[in-house]
Amino acid sequence: MSFVVIVGGPLCFVGTPAGKSLVSPPGPCPVAIENVTVIPMDRDRILPAQTVILRDGRISFVGSNSAAKIPRDALRIDGTHRYLFPGLTDMHAHLSRSHELSLRFLTLFVASGVTTILNMRGEPDHLELRKEVAGGKLLGPAIYTTGPFLGDLEGGPLVTTPQEIAARVAEDKAAGYDFIKLHGDLSRASFDELMSDGKKDGIRVVGHLARNLGIDPALQEHQYAIAHGEEYLYAYFYYHRPDKDNDPPIPHLAEKTAEIARATAAAHVTVISNLVLFKEIASEEVDVRPLLRRPEMRYMPKEIYDNEWIPENNAYVHKFQGRTYCQRRYPILQHLTKALQDAGVRLLVGTDTPAPCLVPGFSVRLELEDLVEAGLTPYQALRAGTVNAGEFLGVPSGTIAPGQGADLLLLRANPLSDVRNVSELDGVILKGRWLPHEQLQTMLNNLAVMH
Repeated sequence: MSFVVIVGGPLCFVGTPAGKSLVSPPGPCPVAIENVTVIPMDRDRILPAQTVILRDGRISFVGSNSAAKIPRDALRIDGTHRYLFPGLTDMHAHLSRSHELSLRFLTLFVASGVTTILNMRGEPDHLELRKEVAGGKLLGPAIYTTGPFLGDLEGGPLVTTPQEIAARVAEDKAAGYDFIKLHGDLSRASFDELMSDGKKDGIRVVGHLARNLGIDPALQEHQYAIAHGEEYLYAYFYYHRPDKDNDPPIPHLAEKTAEIARATAAAHVTVISNLVLFKEIASEEVDVRPLLRRPEMRYMPKEIYDNEWIPENNAYVHKFQGRTYCQRRYPILQHLTKALQDAGVRLLVGTDTPAPCLVPGFSVRLELEDLVEAGLTPYQALRAGTVNAGEFLGVPSGTIAPGQGADLLLLRANPLSDVRNVSELDGVILKGRWLPHEQLQTMLNNLAVMH
């Protein structure tokens, strides 16, 4: 049974790092986090002994304790020995075709500190969920969503002619989707039509590359975002190599990587690195069972865990086990991700959850670790999961400053020292609403099942 918080009116949860929590009378109230160390994420720094005041879902004040003028009716949270950090994002997530499962995913995101998601395969129900969350009727991360897949991979509707492309772009725009999701091969004429119509209609194209065309058209036409670093394998590193499936070494790998990173930066194309998915598949090639023993697996319903993730039913296990295909290619993606960062490409955190063994929300923590393992500093990795997403979406989020959205995490340890510390949650502030650790744990406990 899933657990969902339905919000009938604004509530303020009063909590302290010591662990006590109460529910205050309903009504919009300001929030003050006192004597906290702020990680503003404008650069690699911390600001100790700060007070942060929130009003109407926005940050209204950040400054020294002595300079703060705390409203008399404010909910006061003691931030001593705590770190205030922007809410995390997953810019490649998938809500479910099942309404009930989507509600479960929203709870998992919030309870693990993910306050914004980009849903990469939209349906009308997801537009309604977006509306309910934005209107305060449902507790969940801010939802942005593409329309349905546009292309011909994995059963998506086949849309190939320029005329079909034009109609589909207009349809997705009228429906209210935020982005178009490319997910398949196209003719060059259809690809150009897609990019032209998307720009004309003000709905940007994200997703896979049209692999049959290689990477050049996407850079030439400034595709807004590439949804996997993995796409570079098919459309660049191994593009049109007749022996590509045999995984031959790539001549001059370092030079090719630096060249394509510079070209991506020059084209102002954003990349969702999505290392964690490829790394998970590489692990599943060997043995999926250790992944299935992670503690967060208890929050996944049996209809996903049993029907899609266990070895007998896991599509990746059946396709790749014993081949070490992804293991051999994963170092290329690590090298590419570091080169993209060094070239100034805007990187985003995205995980493709709930792909096998990637639990919504918890998968973001794994991706942050993978980015650091690839050579990014903790600040650079965390920036991909906060500031860069706000810039990409064009919304005031991802930093802690007056005027920014009040989606924040109160942490027991500094994530700039170790990105794993984003899991040290003392509470989540979602649109100015305080959810203490006890409330988050209750949300998770109500989702737990036995596998």
